[in-house]
Amino acid sequence: MTVIKMPKQSNGTVHSSKDLNQLIDYVMNPEKTNDFEYVSAQNILDIHSACDEMLATRTMANALKNKPRKNERFGYHFVQSFSPDDHLTPEQAHEIGCKTMKEYLGSSAEFIIATHTDKDHLHNHIVLNATDPLTLNKFQQSKNDLERLKEISDKISKEYGCKIIDRPEQKLGNSHKNYLVYLAKNSYRKEIKNKLEFLMNHSHTWEDFKEKARALNLKVDDTKKYTTYLLEGSEQTKKIRDRSLKNDKFLKENLKERIERNTIGYSVEEVVKLWKDKESIQEKGQEKEIELLLEHWQVTKETEKDLVVTIDTALDKEATIKIPARCVDKLENGQYKIFIKKGDRFSYIDKRSPANHKIMVGATVAKNLQRQSGNIPLYSD
Repeated sequence: MTVIKMPKQSNGTVHSSKDLNQLIDYVMNPEKTNDFEYVSAQNILDIHSACDEMLATRTMANALKNKPRKNERFGYHFVQSFSPDDHLTPEQAHEIGCKTMKEYLGSSAEFIIATHTDKDHLHNHIVLNATDPLTLNKFQQSKNDLERLKEISDKISKEYGCKIIDRPEQKLGNSHKNYLVYLAKNSYRKEIKNKLEFLMNHSHTWEDFKEKARALNLKVDDTKKYTTYLLEGSEQTKKIRDRSLKNDKFLKENLKERIERNTIGYSVEEVVKLWKDKESIQEKGQEKEIELLLEHWQVTKETEKDLVVTIDTALDKEATIKIPARCVDKLENGQYKIFIKKGDRFSYIDKRSPANHKIMVGATVAKNLQRQSGNIPLYSD
């Protein structure tokens, strides 16, 4: 069984030259890689200067194309693990890792791969330079990209006789409707936090805070051990404790301390008006969804997680993209309704150049699908 993922602790990202250097040192540890025998690289001249070479690529990109940004990504970290039941040799595990990453990243990416043999289960560590040495662009990694990487890893591992975890092929239902219901039921936590944030800046005493909260349909109960909040007239059915909001500034004692520092007074009427104005501005700034009817013949594959469709790109090329299940409702007549936003980003693979990974925005996806089906897209109010 093969599993490939990005470490949870760091989310698979590296944000400094120091961390990049430490990660590469750990990955290439001679005691774990049989004295560097199972260390390979792509577009790296010498594995022992891998960090310096990656940083030099970043420096060149900053000088010619990009400007350094706050919390910038310096690199990415992937781990590919194998089960002892697959009876792979270190050489085979290393080959699988190399083939997987080359197919996923293409020939221009700069990375090192090291197979660790010090545990019962063999596993590969891959460190990717976040800057492409050929294009000098930053590598973009999304959830859809990670799913594509898993599929590539499964395919190549299977060629070596590894057991593969069966992926569910359950059919989509009213996934988008269910997603909206889920958002409606759970959005009250976010709304409570927004109202608390607003009220703490527009109240001058704790009693004043509670009075203004009632005016915004937020019920505050501080008569028991824990202070609780309830959005009246919403889907919320159970009171929420202040501690469950997972932010210390929303605890009663901290709210009171913050409120007491306010020097400007607002009436209840003024607070209600300010809140309505704030909501109106936020609503105008929200991006609207495009609703599009999809014919069954436009769908290449349907799984529990997504809908796979083939669309046209420039120069009469075809590309395969995945539309997440939360954006799809399947109708009884076999058609599909999809709901996407203009700014949504979809990764796709050019069928003629599988290593050529690109991004297509939601507006372009909608136009392509509409051109295929002839169904006119609708825009939500």
